[in-house]
Amino acid sequence: MPSFTPRMGRGAARILTALLALYLLVLAIGLATMVPGRPIGEPWFTLMELLILALLPALLVQFEALAQNGQESDPIKRRLLRIGAWGTAILTGTLHHAIITTPTAQRARQGLDFEWPSLAYWTDIIAWDGFFALAMVAAATTIDRSRQLLRRLFLFGGLLALAGWLGPLTGSMQVRNIGIIGYGPIFLIATSMLARRFEGETP
Repeated sequence: MPSFTPRMGRGAARILTALLALYLLVLAIGLATMVPGRPIGEPWFTLMELLILALLPALLVQFEALAQNGQESDPIKRRLLRIGAWGTAILTGTLHHAIITTPTAQRARQGLDFEWPSLAYWTDIIAWDGFFALAMVAAATTIDRSRQLLRRLFLFGGLLALAGWLGPLTGSMQVRNIGIIGYGPIFLIATSMLARRFEGETP
């Protein structure tokens, strides 16, 4: 396993913060301009897909830097952090690459639309409400106890992401928005704080 220094973690966290903020901005514009009863239109949908793919490398580096430089974690928790991070990245990368390389007219036929219970929807839930939730909760355990707010943000974001499973379990996908809060704004805040946490560590 290559060595990931705190400096690399800091750089990844800064890049991830910027990409997450841009993604949430594009999402807000897409929702504001969306025609009722229709999915988010272009160019916002494609831009969101590209941003998701772009942020995955930074996400992996950030979590790996935490796994290698954390002060409060045992090997099992570090392994869970890596499983969560890689599971999120592999499923998300595969899904969104398939979406942007498939013509719009063929996406629904191949299960790549986000109409419940499509294959794309299930894959997204497993990636973010499953693997990502695991990564966030495990990441919280790697952060030293003197940084309680940061630990709680990662834990809270992970638990909110996990709560997104209430959507498919109840059949009401609006309930899944609980999870979106966890890997949207909460993750953004936690990542921006994490960049400052890495600043105080040895390069």
